[in-house]
Amino acid sequence: MSITSDALHEAQERVRVCREAGDRPGLAHALVILSPELQNVARHDEGVASAREGAALYRELGNSGGLVWALENVAGRCTAAGRHPEAVEATQERVDIQRAAPDPPGLAHALVTLGSNLEAAGRLDDAIAAAIEGTAVYGELGGPGGIAWALQNLARRYQTAGRHAQAAEATGEEAAIHRAAQDRPALAHALVTLGSNLLNAGEPERAVVPARESVELYQALKNLGGFNWALQSLERIGVVLSARQPFEYTVPRPYTVEASFPPRGPLATLSRNDNHMEVFAVDTDGRMWTSWWWHGTWDGSFLLAGHTFLPGAHVAALTRNDDHMEVFVVDTQGQTWGNYWDSEDWHEWYEIRGQRPFAGPPIWPP
Repeated sequence: MSITSDALHEAQERVRVCREAGDRPGLAHALVILSPELQNVARHDEGVASAREGAALYRELGNSGGLVWALENVAGRCTAAGRHPEAVEATQERVDIQRAAPDPPGLAHALVTLGSNLEAAGRLDDAIAAAIEGTAVYGELGGPGGIAWALQNLARRYQTAGRHAQAAEATGEEAAIHRAAQDRPALAHALVTLGSNLLNAGEPERAVVPARESVELYQALKNLGGFNWALQSLERIGVVLSARQPFEYTVPRPYTVEASFPPRGPLATLSRNDNHMEVFAVDTDGRMWTSWWWHGTWDGSFLLAGHTFLPGAHVAALTRNDDHMEVFVVDTQGQTWGNYWDSEDWHEWYEIRGQRPFAGPPIWPP
């Protein structure tokens, strides 16, 4: 059943009032505000149209700041609608404005975003070029946060292009920034990615060093989810390395997280390939857990923290390729939630807005 949120009603009313009053600056602002509310209820084409009208008004008004903001929203709405070439067009206009301003911080952010949009549109060489320029601008500006984010994005563009050695180089620079800033959680994450990139580049001997450090960092941080992810990555490297030389590395688990599950509770399962199986279940406290089988061994359980559900709630799970898993579940309020794994990590829970079934029913993936 479709629903319309209070926020959407308010945004629509604001557009109506500004349009009737002939308030063009107010209308431009209201149209851009309306666009994400339309996206939230899966009215993607209307969201794009609203953001585009707002951008056109800002363009006519000569308000470059408003236009940059509106174009960012146009690109976001187009991305959500799967209209990636249009997202590229909007972000490129934003880049051009901030380059002419000049606005180096805004330009740096826009270039990194443009790289992501270009990749989604299948223009990998252009995506890498934009990411390289964005990283360079952040480098000139200084400040570790922006440079680290840009390097992380540059590494992803290289990964998609199969240029794993360059991806490893970028991730190595990112890790060095986090190490200098003593940001241990960010360093641990970057080290897992660095190990994976080095493995994909055919250098398992170099990969094992950051992978081991990431396991030990997550262990020291008492981050069970990160620990299990890092250990799985290390074991993957070990499978390759053991074919070349003896390899053994065991980390004692200094802590445990206990969970119990309802008798005869439902499970969801999937397999990404011949060497992998995964099982999902919600425990008696409403927390989602997963365990995986990898090359003949069942590994530890992983808590998908961040949201709770009915104890023993039904879970739907699917995989689109070797590098993607997705799970869906309905919470105690009858709202559908999803989470996904994209070859590196599970992400935060996101709400699938626009429909509200009764609490806790099964979801059947397509």
